[in-house]
Amino acid sequence: HGPAPTMPAAVAQSTTQPTLRLSVRPEKLTLHPSYLPFALEDVAGVLEWSQGQMKLTGFSARHGSMRLSAAVQGPSDSQQWIAALEAQQVPVDAALAKTLPPALGTLIEQLTLRGPLAMSWPKIVWSTDAKGNLNLDAQGALTLQNASLVAGVPLDKVNGAVDLKLSVSEGELQSLSGTAQAQSLLLAGRSAKNLSLRLDKPQAQAALHISKIQGELCGGEIAGEVTLTLPGDSPGRYAMAIVLHNTDVKQLAVESAADIKGLLSASLNLEGSWDDPASRRGRGDVFLAGKQLYRIPLLLGLLQITNLSLPLSSPFNEGSARYSVEGQRVSFDQIELRASNLLMQGAGTLDFNTGKVRLTFMTDTPNALKLPFLSDLLQGFRQELLQIHVNGTVEKPKLSADSMQTMQTTVDEVFKGSRK
Repeated sequence: HGPAPTMPAAVAQSTTQPTLRLSVRPEKLTLHPSYLPFALEDVAGVLEWSQGQMKLTGFSARHGSMRLSAAVQGPSDSQQWIAALEAQQVPVDAALAKTLPPALGTLIEQLTLRGPLAMSWPKIVWSTDAKGNLNLDAQGALTLQNASLVAGVPLDKVNGAVDLKLSVSEGELQSLSGTAQAQSLLLAGRSAKNLSLRLDKPQAQAALHISKIQGELCGGEIAGEVTLTLPGDSPGRYAMAIVLHNTDVKQLAVESAADIKGLLSASLNLEGSWDDPASRRGRGDVFLAGKQLYRIPLLLGLLQITNLSLPLSSPFNEGSARYSVEGQRVSFDQIELRASNLLMQGAGTLDFNTGKVRLTFMTDTPNALKLPFLSDLLQGFRQELLQIHVNGTVEKPKLSADSMQTMQTTVDEVFKGSRK
């Protein structure tokens, strides 16, 4: 645009400087950006350059089932741009995570996030410095469509949305905040719905806080919080505090059984490395109430739940347990089963790696006549006269009983002493 001078004198005398506008419209274009693990096909849109300004409008492309649309503008002599991005059926996987800015790629890999996802980012401001490092500020939303991730607890078939605001400086994630809602999902293989939580990564802290977790799990309620550390050069860690209230035992158990009918409440505090089950450490408790209960659900957080059949001729209506976790090994400090005319107490260990169990139980009659001093003495004798041992595996436990343990030990020691 402007005058077209034919000789240098005319240029010098002209008061209107020529300008240039470049417009590019693809007719049939395949584009493979170097930072993506795949090519974009059927690229459409208009790229314009005029008076030092670049503008991309009406951009659209596809890759398989993925659909992408975007708009970008900014000065051509600067590395700062403003963009808007919409995408459907984005295949989030390890290959894509490696192509993203290190901060976002690390977060996706630490969470083991897998798609497909839909995303809407109405405003993205990004720039690069002299060293090529990325600086970015963005606000938008992700829609999860049967996605999966691990946030201390495995989540699968997640259908919901995440609203995010994030900032990246020199390629590192500086801050992140937002909320998430999931209409339906599987939490450690159990059906959950109406889950909501808050995400927060404070400035200059390598930790993502997942707080105000609330939702419905197996007909009951779940609440808690999780903290995830995000070191870039070492495995991440998690620390979680979870509470369950009035969940349906039949739905919560690994295998549904007709003789499991009741409600379960539990709490758990657990921490460890994401990729190392042997690093787990924590404590928890379980309380169970119902009818026709012949099996006791042994709970290791929300990761593994197993039912143990115990030698009961009649069902119990209340059960409780307190336990500690070290790696794959669970130590039960106390297990207590109650029926109208029976009290059964025990302790022991369970190894989820091998499935082996070692428990010892003692029985009592809670409604028996209580007499001062004598009741305590009889209680001690009852505990020594009969102990029930449960060994073997959870699926096939082996039962045995010891009687008069203290008396036999004392007699053996006496005889051994007389031979000396």
